[in-house]
Parts: sequence; C-alpha cells; structure tokens
Amino acid sequence: MLVTTYRRDASPRPLVYWWLTRFKFDEERERAVLVCQQLQTGRRPIVITTGAYLVGFRGIELGILFFMNASPVAAASYVMARSMGGNSVLAANIIALTTVLSTITCTLGIVILKSYNLI
Repeated sequence: MLVTTYRRDASPRPLVYWWLTRFKFDEERERAVLVCQQLQTGRRPIVITTGAYLVGFRGIELGILFFMNASPVAAASYVMARSMGGNSVLAANIIALTTVLSTITCTLGIVILKSYNLI
C-alpha cells in the first residue's frame, strides 16, 4: 500500500533500492549491497547499451544511454529509505559503493565504446 503511494512520485530505481533496504540482517544486507552494485555498475549498463546498439542507437545517443545507466544511485533513495522506515545505513552504503565503482565503469565503458568507434 505504501509503495503505491510513492509510485507516482518516485522513479523505479530508488523504489527498488528502498525495497532492498527492508532487509534487517547483516548477511541479507551484504547480499543486497552486492546485488545493487552488480546491477548498477555491471549488468544493467552492458545489457541496455547492447540492446540500444542492436536497435540502432549510435554516436552521442548511445554514449548518453550508457552514462544514464552506469551513473551512481540517486541520493534520494537514502531520504526515501529513511522516511519510509527502511534501513538508511544500507541505502547510504549502496550510494557510496555505486558512486565509487561508477567512476571505473564509466571510464571503461567509454574507452570500450570509443575503441569500437560506436561513439
């Protein structure tokens, strides 16, 4: 019921991360951080950029799509987790980890896209 209230006001990504902050145990929290990190800085940028390439995106459009999906988690997910009674420490950990790793992902992604003359 609470998620449907926020569905209109929030983008889907922070809602997914808010849902992951509902875990209370340490092992579940660690797993949640790793899942978010893998989705945010690994799998999603590769899958969406590949799909966009196959559909016909080239040049600056493909680079922008890559950056949009390789960017770190929005800081709004921390505020959302805290205001909705989630685990705000976990949300902060996810934000910090994806921010650090997105610098590596963005750099490698642009080098790869540039080396294949896609952007």
